Amino acid sequence: MRALHFIDAISDRVGKGIGWLLLVMTGLLVYAVILRYVFHNAPMWTHETSLFMYSAVGLLAGAYALLYKWHVRVDLVFERFSPRNQALLDVITTLLFFLPFCGLVGWFGLKFALRSMALGEISSSVWAPILWPVKMIIPIGALLLILQAVAKFIRDLYFVIYRRELS
Repeated sequence: MRALHFIDAISDRVGKGIGWLLLVMTGLLVYAVILRYVFHNAPMWTHETSLFMYSAVGLLAGAYALLYKWHVRVDLVFERFSPRNQALLDVITTLLFFLPFCGLVGWFGLKFALRSMALGEISSSVWAPILWPVKMIIPIGALLLILQAVAKFIRDLYFVIYRRELS
């Protein structure tokens, strides 16, 4: 299905983009350490910016991890099931746990970000950046994870019903 491939492509591109963000964050941290220990002067913005980047990595990489089956599961038990029963277990856990959890994170994350935007919230640091763009990453990450979970759910359900992979 084209829609599933489109969702996969979004997850893949965002995940690869996050990989580049990790490189930028690493460079920023190296820069801050050099300034601190060599020149005894580290700008405040480097620490806070690296925290914002790290937050983005943690929140936006979930769909990429789900696409490539990197999320943690109890393989000791899961591997004992047949492929069809594994898919059935994934269908059940996606419906009962994964999607509701991601939906709640997205809903409350959106409320959290919109409130921050409405208040014009800024950081309490000397640099004082606005915070709503960073907080908006929470519902965006949840939405990406929901989309990828729905794509996986459709594939798993197809496998349970037809006993073959959905191409």
